[in-house]
Amino acid sequence: MKISIITITKNSEKTILETLNSIHNQTYKNIEHIIVDGGSTDRTLEYISKYPKKIKFLKQKKKGIYNAFNLGIEKATGKLIGILNSDDIFNNNKVIEKVAKISKKINKDIYIGDCCYFNNNKFSKSVRYYSSQKFKPSYLKFGLMPAHTATFVDRKVFKKIKYNEDYFIAADYKFFVDSILKKNFSYLLLKFTVTRMKTGGISGKNFISYLLSTKEIISCIKDISLFITPLIVLFRGFIKVFQLFAFFDDKYFQRTESIYFKKNFIPDFNIITSTKKLFAKKSNFILSALNLAYIGYYLKGDIKKDKHQFHWPDGNFSKTINSELYKIPGREILKNLKIPTYITKINVLGNISINSINFLKNLYKKKITVINLPYGSTEEIIKKINFKLKKNQLTFITLPSPKQEQIAKYLSEKNRFFKIVCIGASISMLSGDEKPVPNALLNFEFLWRLRSDPIRRIKRLMISFFYFLEGFLTKKNKDFTYRYDFK
Repeated sequence: MKISIITITKNSEKTILETLNSIHNQTYKNIEHIIVDGGSTDRTLEYISKYPKKIKFLKQKKKGIYNAFNLGIEKATGKLIGILNSDDIFNNNKVIEKVAKISKKINKDIYIGDCCYFNNNKFSKSVRYYSSQKFKPSYLKFGLMPAHTATFVDRKVFKKIKYNEDYFIAADYKFFVDSILKKNFSYLLLKFTVTRMKTGGISGKNFISYLLSTKEIISCIKDISLFITPLIVLFRGFIKVFQLFAFFDDKYFQRTESIYFKKNFIPDFNIITSTKKLFAKKSNFILSALNLAYIGYYLKGDIKKDKHQFHWPDGNFSKTINSELYKIPGREILKNLKIPTYITKINVLGNISINSINFLKNLYKKKITVINLPYGSTEEIIKKINFKLKKNQLTFITLPSPKQEQIAKYLSEKNRFFKIVCIGASISMLSGDEKPVPNALLNFEFLWRLRSDPIRRIKRLMISFFYFLEGFLTKKNKDFTYRYDFK
């Protein structure tokens, strides 16, 4: 039995890989995946084009999500049709297999499951559980419906009922009213979680969206209920409060990464606590501290995402990415850095003392070459760089962020081989040129460092914090993705 899954996209580059990965890893293989794109201008289409399995791709000419649904349904050939939005995933790899088995045993027109909600990209942690287990057709008269994104519908139902494109938000509710209440199509409540859905959908985006959906729902039920008042429908949202305290089906959640996903997914932050893996495969990498300066300039756009970029957590601001992170000072990274024997030379880009050079020689037992960089902007510094990096070399950059990351990016684009550590002032601190931070101020290292060159450092600190705060207030951080090696 073929099952069709419809996904609607429009500038979905931050989430579409997860959705594709979720379908790719399903144990049930007779899946027809239909993608309807509403005019993406980001990397969405690029990711779709790289997908190794066949996709039925459609370009939407009209506007509206329900028009896109209808377009996908029109082209679907599966017996059952489900919808998986471009920022949602299936709860585990056996969801479609379970739906197929149940539908073969119990013949119904509509199959309705449960849905978990998650924030940002924290898939495994449910914040709300949308259960359809107690659903009854009479609930529709009160503006309450089952989980739409956890529903599979027989294609024969869609031949008689389409999504009403006159509705902006509540066409899914209208579909349930027409199919279950008016046409009496049969349904079965699935006793498991089908999808994990990202919070912030169109119907719950804000209070205005809620009022608009309420208006549309009221117009739907005028001809099916004589006693329901608009006030009852308006306060249906209070029922959703109980979903915050409902049973969470997290123990059955499963997420695996396909080869396709690993090859194409680039997280905003690839966080590590051990540098061993960086050297293990002799691959290229850039390693930087994840701290206020990095996050601030990343939010501003002065530092770009890169598949070779890795981070160690450095400071309290890294906890805004993941609260479980703990600070690892740059000097600890240096002290514990196990440089393999195939690395025969260390380049230091920046101005360090003779004492620091000798310290590095004694610490790593490698040849040290210092390449002094001029003062000035990143562009001015790059103009003075005229050397090549080799496979057996490790490079330290001792500039502040974002200059060191920008120069590292330039070097990575100009060289076939590169292993770069953006280390800032940690060499000077570890060698004793700069007095180390007392343990009592370890989490407030920026205060300790204000002792020297305070005007420049305060200015830089304020600028970094401004960019950080601006990014959070404008919610640029909302869709941050990260990987974290807890080793």
